[in-house]
This record gives sequence, C-alpha cells and structure tokens, in this order.
Amino acid sequence: MGIKMGIIGFGYMGHWHLKNAPKVDNVEVVAAYDIDPARVAEARETGLVGFDTLDEFLKSDLFNLVLVVANPVDILTQVAIKLSGLPENRVIGSGTVLDSARLRYKLGEHLSVDSRSVHAFIIGEHGDSEVVAWSSANVSGVPLSEMCEMRGHYKHKENTEEIAAAVKNSAYEIINKKHATYYGIAMSVKRICEVIMRDEKSILPVSHMIHGVYEIDGVSLSMPAIVGADGVESDIPINLNGEEALKLKESADSLKKIVETIEL
Repeated sequence: MGIKMGIIGFGYMGHWHLKNAPKVDNVEVVAAYDIDPARVAEARETGLVGFDTLDEFLKSDLFNLVLVVANPVDILTQVAIKLSGLPENRVIGSGTVLDSARLRYKLGEHLSVDSRSVHAFIIGEHGDSEVVAWSSANVSGVPLSEMCEMRGHYKHKENTEEIAAAVKNSAYEIINKKHATYYGIAMSVKRICEVIMRDEKSILPVSHMIHGVYEIDGVSLSMPAIVGADGVESDIPINLNGEEALKLKESADSLKKIVETIEL
C-alpha cells in the first residue's frame, strides 16, 4: 500500500520541507493543516491539499498516515487518533525527538565524545513534565555513570540536573533570541519523514498511543518505538528506576486529565 502522509502544524519550516521533499517510491505528502491561513495557502501553492480546519483535515480520506508537529503535540496526537479513524499506530507526533537530540548533544559535549555514540531518551510529555531516562542512558553500551567517571566527572546528580535543565530550557532561550525554533524542529521532522519514507525501522521517541507500559494505558506520549512505513511498529521497552517510572506515570496522568476535558 502506498503511503500518503498528512501533516498537522507544518508552519514555516514545514512549508519549506513539504515544497522540497522528494517523492520516494510510493510515498507522498499529500495534505496539510496549520492554524495560520497564510501557511495553508502556501501549502496549496506547492500542490498539497490545504485544509482550513483541523476537523475537515482529520475526517478526509486523502491520507493513510498522520504526522503531528503542532503543540501541544501529545494532546493533538490523541485527538488525531480519535477523529481520523486511522489505526493508532498510523498517527504519530514529533514528540520528544528534538528534545532527545538536544540531550544527546549536551551529553556528548559534557563527555567530549561524538553525540552519535550517545544513547539517551527524553520520554513522556513534550513539555514541562518530560522525563529524562537517565538509568537507561549509555555511551556505546557503557552505562552513563561509568562513562562519566571514565571522563573525569564524578558529580553525577549535579551534572545530570544541569544538563536536564539546559535541555528543557533550550527552546525558551532560542525563542528569546530568534523568536522561534524553526530549524531544530525542521531537522526532527525531516528525520521522522525519512524514517517513514525509507521504511528504516529506526527507534525514535515519537508521541504515540501507549498501552500497558509502566501502568500507562490509553494516553499518547513519547516512548522509544520502532518507526517505519507503517508508522509505529512496536514499542521498545527501556529500563527506568522507581523515580523515573513515577515521574512518567505522573506525566501521563496530567496529559490524560487534559484529554478528558476535550469534547470530541
């Protein structure tokens, strides 16, 4: 089955990407929605079907996979699952892909190693209740705490708190200086689209519907998952300590409370 993608909240960066995105075999971005009418008009100029309302977009039958980029991404991903009628695995959000990339960069900088050798995830909400999965973080298989000591860093609690805060606040700092965060999210969306278009089956912390993970059920949030041409193929279990698991559950509960207030 050919993949026809719809994108929610493409914004300025999305308009550029959609205009220049190559057609890969039988994969095509065909439809888009954004809250800004001017961006929808620009999308139409590229040949996409641009929708004026989210409801119209989600109830159309033009696409068989949805990527949500707009914030609040976890809430909108869950709304898109409900209204689109698509299988849950075919509706995903950009989630904490960018957050996790920033985390790996900061860790690589801290340890003076290539960030591509760092394996670490931010999970849960893309927002204030996000959780850094420190206990599963490693550098090419070496547990993070061991790697830190190998590189001369022994103040684990202080260092991890500083890095987590830097990652969490980086978007606010960029907005203060540049008034927007176009380029970081653009690279993340580009990566997600590549993974889907090429059926790479890469592991990404995208926002998707979670069932039965750390006592979480029926909530869309970010957890590592195998992503390919069919969207999310399966969750990847990661080890969390008690504190991380509790914070993840709290993050999920806060999202669930918001979703329950939305009339669909």
